[in-house]
Amino acid sequence: MLHASGTPNPTIATNGQTRCLSIAEAETRGLDIAELREEYTVAVEAFPDEKQALAEAWTELQYTLRDLLQEHGAKDFGGRSMFSIVLFEPDGRIAWVFYRGLEPDEEMVFCEVVQRISEDYRFPLHSDAPFSQCGTTHFKQNEE
Repeated sequence: MLHASGTPNPTIATNGQTRCLSIAEAETRGLDIAELREEYTVAVEAFPDEKQALAEAWTELQYTLRDLLQEHGAKDFGGRSMFSIVLFEPDGRIAWVFYRGLEPDEEMVFCEVVQRISEDYRFPLHSDAPFSQCGTTHFKQNEE
């Protein structure tokens, strides 16, 4: 397993095996996300007969993240999008989250939310090997 190295940075949060890091920070630290992802089977290949369940589980995770972000004061995300790559352990635990599309002051809030959800969250599909999923989360326009 690759690990981020260098001095601590507020854009990375760790909790046991969970790591949250912006894609830009990962590149700065010399972490090769493409190489790391090779260790994690793409979810559609890990679950070829469960595409509908996979889509529903991924969508539910995105809604949960979005809702928790909004609960934790991330009100300025409205109308924007964020891309994320989530690497999962075979039992569905979140191992890594890489992201882009956030402002520097939003990154810590996002990583705190990832930390919080990672404590108990398990992706509902399990595999014999680590797997990954990526996608874009769209935040609803604020209604004020």
